[in-house]
Amino acid sequence: MALKKIRGIVEQVRENEQDPSKMKLKEYASFAAANFAAGTMGTMPHGYLWQFYSSIGISDIVTSRILAVMRVWDSISDPIVATVIDNSKHPNGKFVPYLKLGPLVALLSVFMFIRSPFENFWATTVWMVAFYAMWETAGTFFGTSFNAMQMVMSRDQQERSNYIVIGNLGGTLLAPGECSAD
Repeated sequence: MALKKIRGIVEQVRENEQDPSKMKLKEYASFAAANFAAGTMGTMPHGYLWQFYSSIGISDIVTSRILAVMRVWDSISDPIVATVIDNSKHPNGKFVPYLKLGPLVALLSVFMFIRSPFENFWATTVWMVAFYAMWETAGTFFGTSFNAMQMVMSRDQQERSNYIVIGNLGGTLLAPGECSAD
């Protein structure tokens, strides 16, 4: 069923490619690939962080507290980030500066899995929370911009809808049921 819908959208996009005001198939495919990468950065750390913390000797209680604090931080930072992006006045578009945070999010994803150089429990905990908070915040800026970009890529509502379906295919390939970059 979904494959039939995708084929129909691809056929429609190919028919529209002659119109310079319409998006091209390569733009749809690029968004699907970017959504796959964004989904990877957004889901992998959550999936492996608990195991990593356990492997370096952080107790389940401390790990659960770190994760809880980060959920609270996320709920506080989300509306702040959305307001900052909404009020952005970058000459190339309000999303551009925040989309450029993608490589930083990827780098922070790596740093979240680097063992703290400190032997002290509290220093290690601060290290873990700091990198997690940076990753969460940069990821929120990137993900919010990336997801909002879908709504401004075209003036045509059907074209935007097709773009979201094809684009989310990239996220769906990573984790069925997970269709967003944030």
